[in-house]
Amino acid sequence: MDPARNASAERLSDVAGLARPVCLADEQSLPVLTALEGLLPHGGLQRGFTVTVQGGPGTNALALSLMAGASRAGSWVAAVGMPSLGIASAAEMGVVLERLILVAAPTSGRWPKVAASLIDSFDLVLVNWPDASTGMVRRLGLRARDRRAVLISVVSAGRGQAWHEAADVCLTVTSSRWEGLGSGHGRLTARRLEVEASGRRSPMSRSSTLWLPDRSGRVAERPTRTVEPVPLRDGVFEIG
Repeated sequence: MDPARNASAERLSDVAGLARPVCLADEQSLPVLTALEGLLPHGGLQRGFTVTVQGGPGTNALALSLMAGASRAGSWVAAVGMPSLGIASAAEMGVVLERLILVAAPTSGRWPKVAASLIDSFDLVLVNWPDASTGMVRRLGLRARDRRAVLISVVSAGRGQAWHEAADVCLTVTSSRWEGLGSGHGRLTARRLEVEASGRRSPMSRSSTLWLPDRSGRVAERPTRTVEPVPLRDGVFEIG
């Protein structure tokens, strides 16, 4: 065996051994940020669930925001195969950096072992595995269910990726727009995402408008405008 790869595997095992969950395993779900509760069944990430995050720009930010609530509650979280994921972005989405482990993408032959080791040791695991087979996806899902971990897969648009198994929850970014720029001037102040939720464990399709982040740098849900009926005449109202 390659000594360098062997040393890397040993270091990963050492780190995984330190990740003792603070959230009790008998709890049914991991908490999420308040803005995300409406997208998820029962308002949280159910232990043993698989989640896919897909769509266009903003998928990484959405995936990171899903990790934030669990890390704040004391869970260790891990991300593997996410070279574009930055520490600053994770902190901006609310992830507690002291409980985040970043693992470089392993070689093709080592992906299964690395992913399985992380699922065994962490409450929540985020993966970006470009060529996972149908059989391996199914086995990882079963492993997450057995270990009561949450497995989140990021599926990048335009790269021919797919997660070959129906996820318990599927979050799709349908629109992403930065705000704050004028006609050739200004600076980015907030990003608005339109997100749809579906999946085999989601009883109905849901949608939400999220700020990732808003102008104050926080993850927030866009307030819903309440429309008051306007009285016209005897018992007749117009909805504006």
